[in-house]
Amino acid sequence: MKTKVFYYNQNTGSGRKFLSSLEEQFQIVFFDSTVQLLKSIKKTKKLALVIIDNSNLANKEYFELLKDLEIELNRSQVGLCTLSNRECSKVRIESFYYGIDDYISLGLSDEEVSVRLINKTKRFQPLKVSDLRLADLFLSFESQSVFLNSDKLSLTPIEFKILSILMKYPEKLHSKEFIADFLWEDEAQVKVHSLDTHIYNLRRKISKSKYMVKAAKGRGISFIEKVIRTNL
Repeated sequence: MKTKVFYYNQNTGSGRKFLSSLEEQFQIVFFDSTVQLLKSIKKTKKLALVIIDNSNLANKEYFELLKDLEIELNRSQVGLCTLSNRECSKVRIESFYYGIDDYISLGLSDEEVSVRLINKTKRFQPLKVSDLRLADLFLSFESQSVFLNSDKLSLTPIEFKILSILMKYPEKLHSKEFIADFLWEDEAQVKVHSLDTHIYNLRRKISKSKYMVKAAKGRGISFIEKVIRTNL
């Protein structure tokens, strides 16, 4: 599934030539309703960029939308750009106060508009995930494998993903809802009931590790170092 770019324009922007380069890398979704735009932002996991064409928006409506986006968008992961055929410097400057990444004039060449938009998506693309090592466990994302000391563990894809979360954030408590959402996204509510089985199997397979999966009833699970008791 391609990462998405959301394009808001009251008159739709599907005919814009500068979008052709973006369409090679992303799925572009067009909106002419702010309500639908904001709803989609809430439930979309893979979103690289939101483009607002304010050419036909009244200033009040435009800035109200920026206020809403300031709340709804995860700005550490999603870019925000404004396209406009208006050259009012006051509107341009005020837009940057709302945290947009670029204010692009539609009077520019299609090539320049395209490059500037693509540059904003690159800034927010996730970095390559590094392998994880914790005590006697080693997890490789490239080979999708896990080793306990020198022994390769036989994990299912679901167990691998659960362990990757736990190893990345040891000692942190994760709710089952959070883990289910990470694993299954849109089907999380349906499949959350099966999570206990996957966690049980994972716990059994890594039982000889120095780390263990600890369940906190009604709160979630965490990955903690085992306490080794010695006889005095």
